[in-house]
Amino acid sequence: MLLGVYGAEVIKVEPPEGDWSRYLGRLTEVTPALSAVYNRGKHSLCLDLKHDEGIRIARRLASDCDVFIEGFRPGVAARLGIGYEDLAVTIRA
Repeated sequence: MLLGVYGAEVIKVEPPEGDWSRYLGRLTEVTPALSAVYNRGKHSLCLDLKHDEGIRIARRLASDCDVFIEGFRPGVAARLGIGYEDLAVTIRA
């Protein structure tokens, strides 16, 4: 959120069912207030990282960004092929 507030273009990748935080808190029209605050200034992109096409898109986005932050449990990003070692090779290539 803070990176977006300070002017960075932030793209949040969410699963097809949406981020779990979209269902927390009191609803204001269609979006919970907490979700609206924490996602302020972000673009959302729905990607299914269980499919090759979703992984390909995520790798392409990562190759063109300055900062890549993942919030998976330890080892999940590496298993999906979007861990540090995988992306560092992609960016150098």
